[in-house]
Amino acid sequence: MMVSFATILGCLAMPWLAERLGRRGALGVYFTLMMIFIALTFGKVFYLGAKALPWMFVSLFFLGLGGANFAVYTLWLPEQYPRNAAPALSLFLLLSPALPVLELLFSSERVCGITARSELPSQ
Repeated sequence: MMVSFATILGCLAMPWLAERLGRRGALGVYFTLMMIFIALTFGKVFYLGAKALPWMFVSLFFLGLGGANFAVYTLWLPEQYPRNAAPALSLFLLLSPALPVLELLFSSERVCGITARSELPSQ
């Protein structure tokens, strides 16, 4: 919950940060924040023992804030390609996490011998 809340705050801060520092500067801030707090969280805070809980919450907040770096790509990627290719690229980026699942579903008959049934068995 803490990470999600901080990521939402980071996404809301992204336009202001990108306007002030540029897209590269905003990405630099987000990546630096992530780098520092990944090292701090898993290099120091994780090993504090019983005192780790409050520091873990602080670290998770800043990890979530830095995790909003993906929001910069929505501004930056469409500018890298011609105007007629940008919608197709955006669709591909939107669907790319689902591609392995779709490949598994559509190739399951060839690989595992599984066939999809179109009707329920009768009783």
